Amino acid sequence: MQCATRFIRFGKTRRIAILVVLLGLSTVSIASPVFQESVLFQSGEGGYHTYRIPSLAVMPNGTLLVFAEGRKTSASDSGDIDLVMRRSSDGGQTWSAMQVVYEEGGAAPITIGNPTPIVDQTNGHLHLLFSRNNQRMFVTTSTDNGVTFSTPTEITSVADNFNFDWTRLGPGPTAGIQTTSGRLVAPIWLNETIGAPDTYRSGILHSDDHGQSWQAGQVVPVDADATIRGTNECAVVQLANGSLLMTQRTSAGTPSRAKSTSTDGGITWTAAVRDGTINSQMTASKTSIARYSLASKDGANRLLYSAPGAADRSHMSVWLSENEAATWPTKREIHSGPSGYSELAVMADKTILLAYENGVSSYYERITLAKFNLDWLQQSTSGNAIVNGDFEDTLGWGNVGTSDFPAGWTATDPRKNAAAMQQGVNAMGVKGCSAFMPAFSTSDETQRREIRQSVNTDSLGAQWRLSFRFATEDPGAGSGRSLSLGVSHGNGQITLRVVDTDNNGKGEIQLYDGDWQSIGSLYNVVLFDNDVSQTPEVNRMTIVGNYGTTSPTYDITLVDAVGEVHRAMGLTGWQGAAPSAGSLPSVVSFNTFLSSCDYLIDDLALLGRDAWVPGDANGDGDVDETDASTLAKHWGETNATWAMGDFNDDGRVNAIDASILAANWNTSLDETSNVPEPAGVVLILIGLPSLVWKMTGR
Repeated sequence: MQCATRFIRFGKTRRIAILVVLLGLSTVSIASPVFQESVLFQSGEGGYHTYRIPSLAVMPNGTLLVFAEGRKTSASDSGDIDLVMRRSSDGGQTWSAMQVVYEEGGAAPITIGNPTPIVDQTNGHLHLLFSRNNQRMFVTTSTDNGVTFSTPTEITSVADNFNFDWTRLGPGPTAGIQTTSGRLVAPIWLNETIGAPDTYRSGILHSDDHGQSWQAGQVVPVDADATIRGTNECAVVQLANGSLLMTQRTSAGTPSRAKSTSTDGGITWTAAVRDGTINSQMTASKTSIARYSLASKDGANRLLYSAPGAADRSHMSVWLSENEAATWPTKREIHSGPSGYSELAVMADKTILLAYENGVSSYYERITLAKFNLDWLQQSTSGNAIVNGDFEDTLGWGNVGTSDFPAGWTATDPRKNAAAMQQGVNAMGVKGCSAFMPAFSTSDETQRREIRQSVNTDSLGAQWRLSFRFATEDPGAGSGRSLSLGVSHGNGQITLRVVDTDNNGKGEIQLYDGDWQSIGSLYNVVLFDNDVSQTPEVNRMTIVGNYGTTSPTYDITLVDAVGEVHRAMGLTGWQGAAPSAGSLPSVVSFNTFLSSCDYLIDDLALLGRDAWVPGDANGDGDVDETDASTLAKHWGETNATWAMGDFNDDGRVNAIDASILAANWNTSLDETSNVPEPAGVVLILIGLPSLVWKMTGR
């Protein structure tokens, strides 16, 4: 198969890059990871104080409907609350103005909530269940893809048939499903006494006549695990074998998630058991589960799950299972800040939709719709990629446990303000925010600034790679220093600092092995900045550890602020004991101890060898179309990083990097290499000059 070469909206240098890569590859189709977001409901706008409880429906004709509770006067779960919706008829590119689906009583404190949509694929009708004051339940139907809705019909009495005495109830609040038999299934929760954990139960309503009538089965038993106490806010998916899997919020315990199954269409359920397969620290929250694909139709069984990824309502994430919910090895974070309820859906073209609550200081500031594809979700699945991210601007910046650091990096208590924030054009990071490490001007050790990563040694290997960008002011002659870095292992560590030995405006990198030692090739290589609060002079350092032999070593590469490359290879200087063969790094930290000037840190990337394949820009363990596309995107750029396509650490994306990518094409962590013929690689290098000449002539 030959590659068709087509240029659309690419500059000349990017076209060159794509041609360079494609010359050496006979069968390449550039993949396109896609991720887009749009805010659909912003608290304080549209006449509502707060929007909460998102739910989603994808109609058979492609229309998208996103529902929410519009809370008039406060964020409270009760009060004057209406059911609102936004609609898109072009796949989410544009959206209608917000419309009220149902409200009652004007300004009266009547709570209309728990939106639970169910799409009937056989006739295209949408049934929307909701509750009134959590005491009565209704259903309204749209036969025109959400343009209009019928007068609601009350179905409260159906819930009286559950084997449970209740005083409060609510559907969902998450989308229902239609099973392969045509049955419509709506999740529901019941409660006897508000606030009493033991008095909550989950179940479903079902309809076998396209929503004309509804029936109740039995609630999920909780006697298998007394620590669960009760369950509520549930979601249902049909497994490939035809059974139903229900995931439920628990009333007590950690993780706050339970699961049950049904083999009779939801009439009866197995007793709830605690589910730690997704997030062992799952917080109490409404989550979502959805079918992405079936092996019988799409070649693979895949399920999606969304929930906060932390032990609190933050770090909204999506998981992927390819073994019918037995395990969830693939995870991608969507939002690092406060995050609450979420809802998943899948479009006909397999675009994944996620409507979720999120914000800067609280999770109910807005409801955002994320659109992404499977390529994006699987883009960074390697468990060996400890960090690959940038600092962000979030509330509480620099405090212990906040989400503004790249995943896994944190402050160390009691050093509360670990790093200040530097924003806008004066920051280095692509997200407009860098970690500002000020001079340590006090004798109070507890005020020393520090950021650190406690490494998961089960995933990081004996060969590892740490890279970061930094800008530093001149610490001056004498004992002053700027950047201080430690990479710990067992009873020792690599300890590095930047100093100005000659007081000439250029810094050297020194290592500590009982005393500070100069490194010849790294002498007078760091370019200092007069004031890092202004546009900084950015240097980039990469450290590669090779601990897999009986004589461990490490290499340092420094690309200075003007692009000059300086290397020191095979270093063996250690503070304390040297690592034994096969040792694993345990902690990476930056601090301001004895620092006599300010410096910045950003664009941290720490990879284990198993996630670090030459040519693998995104760290997913495979050298493929995504990496080729990344290299093309950044072709010709300087001050580049590995993640941009700089595979030889010279700060540039050029023909050398293209040849590295081509030489490792289809190399995978789990497969043997499928490297192009040598002639293909030679053709890349030989053909580049003529390609440049031809392209610049167009």
